[in-house]
Amino acid sequence: MMNYLLRIAILFIICSCDKPSLPNFTSTQAFISNDIAVDGCSWHISISENGNIKQFAFSDIGKSKVDEVIKNSNAANGLFYIPVLILYQYTGKNKDIPCGFGKTSSLIEIEILDISKR
Repeated sequence: MMNYLLRIAILFIICSCDKPSLPNFTSTQAFISNDIAVDGCSWHISISENGNIKQFAFSDIGKSKVDEVIKNSNAANGLFYIPVLILYQYTGKNKDIPCGFGKTSSLIEIEILDISKR
């Protein structure tokens, strides 16, 4: 009987413990953009959310994945708008990217977990 009560107590403790939450991954259609040639900003990710275009900086960790897509793409009049499907998560940081006229823009940073051309 004591063994039975001990097992129930252990099971209760295990079930009531806080479990770490899983990272919040998002998959969506996006564009890898670079419009610095017309005084926009250098490489970033553009995502349409609720009819608004939002710009995000990709983390250094995901840069090699993005670079792989970029090297197989061509510019149109010096501009890049590469349609992609991405899996990403927010890093909780902001990142400065270079923009026209020597300015920078502080964008929310995302970590690219997977990316492929559409």
